[in-house]
Amino acid sequence: MKNIDLIIFDFDGVIVDSEYLYKKANIIALKQAYIDIPDDDLNHKFWGLSYTDILNMLRNEFGAARTDMFDDIIQPIARKMFEDELEAIPHVIDFIEASPHEFCIGSNSRTSNEEPRRKQRGIRTLRAACLRVAVNI
Repeated sequence: MKNIDLIIFDFDGVIVDSEYLYKKANIIALKQAYIDIPDDDLNHKFWGLSYTDILNMLRNEFGAARTDMFDDIIQPIARKMFEDELEAIPHVIDFIEASPHEFCIGSNSRTSNEEPRRKQRGIRTLRAACLRVAVNI
């Protein structure tokens, strides 16, 4: 077996259970921005997209004004949810901290959003060797 030089972890869904928080924040912000997407369609429309891609899709379907309103509304809603509710997936932090290997966290989230989220509940002690955002790689 070859030596392992680096382990790469995805942040959302691997280190933290954030998908349900994104969905809750999206539902609230879409309604407040007068964007009509049924709750049941969110997974189909948004799943796997970067935030930039979501904004582009909304801009194409609903126009710039409502998309900009959505962008302004969702940031504080999501930030508050992450501060209050974000949890590390059980045992992942323990595994990472016990591992003798270097590791990197990959994410398609905005870099400015990543650091505060890494500091939330159970993630405060996570010492990443690097933080890379997928769009920058």
